[in-house]
Amino acid sequence: MVKYGVNNVFLPLVLINIIIIFCWLGVKDVASFYAFTVFTGMFAASWQGMFPTCIANLSNDITKTGTRLGMAFTVISIAGLTGGPIGGALLGIDHGSYMPAQVWAAVTMVVGFGFAVAVRGVKYGWDWRTKC
Repeated sequence: MVKYGVNNVFLPLVLINIIIIFCWLGVKDVASFYAFTVFTGMFAASWQGMFPTCIANLSNDITKTGTRLGMAFTVISIAGLTGGPIGGALLGIDHGSYMPAQVWAAVTMVVGFGFAVAVRGVKYGWDWRTKC
């Protein structure tokens, strides 16, 4: 990770997670569910564990790192608070099918990935060889 930079490792992990969430639409039996669960567990934990490090990496002043982490987790708390009701409403749309909730999860991950790419580009430039 030190060789490539925190953000340069974080972004591909989020992209892999997006692909896995879209693959959730194809889970139809128990064996594919187990495979999906294993890969989701590995890659979701990897990018979620790196998220605070990426936020800290964006701060030039180490004394403001705690404030920035608090602000980031405050925004995330909104998703945690509204995710359950939104998911329940989406389950009711298609008579108990998980497909609308799965698509919502994947699309919101794509939007978050777009924001992360934009932040990386604005802060460090658009050259992917830049270690950041």
